[in-house]
Amino acid sequence: MKTSPNHPNENEMLEHCDELFVDDGISPQELEKRKQSAIGKQSRGKPNHHSRQLCNQIYHAIDEAITCDCGDPVLDDLRAVWVRPVCKSSTLEVMLTTPETDVNQIDKMHEALKNVSEILRSTVAGSITRKRVPQLTFRIVPEKQRD
Repeated sequence: MKTSPNHPNENEMLEHCDELFVDDGISPQELEKRKQSAIGKQSRGKPNHHSRQLCNQIYHAIDEAITCDCGDPVLDDLRAVWVRPVCKSSTLEVMLTTPETDVNQIDKMHEALKNVSEILRSTVAGSITRKRVPQLTFRIVPEKQRD
């Protein structure tokens, strides 16, 4: 009894071979689709093209917004270094660098970033073509301690 031409049952497959493997009975096209899907879903820690593109757009938007739109002198020395996905691109981490090494000054910068977060999100929303703007987290490090 055949189940369907696309999905042979185990007994039918054993008529043509000695042993079965995990991918037996799956068409080569389906195997390729699954492989491409796994690659696209950031397998092996590699972000896909769309994530890289989004991060690059946000990097430029944040760097420009901090230098031009915020108007907070505490943030003047901050520069964006990179943006990367934290959790399937719904949250992005923005690494900023500063020549400042004083921990209290860096804490003031974090506080200033919280105060201008809506301006930054608005700038990011204007520079990307997405239905939703990802959540942004910020990490500030002195230039000498950069990853």
